Amino acid sequence: MVKIIITDQQQSKEYQLPSYGSLTVTTQNNKVVFIERTDKTKLV
Repeated sequence: MVKIIITDQQQSKEYQLPSYGSLTVTTQNNKVVFIERTDKTKLV
């Protein structure tokens, strides 16, 4: 299990993924808009 915690001055967001893998986090105006796996493994 992978836990991603993204914190800014306003709030904290937590994401849990079932297994380890390469991740791409896309941000826009310092806000996370997209998190994707880049190791070609499906997230179920």
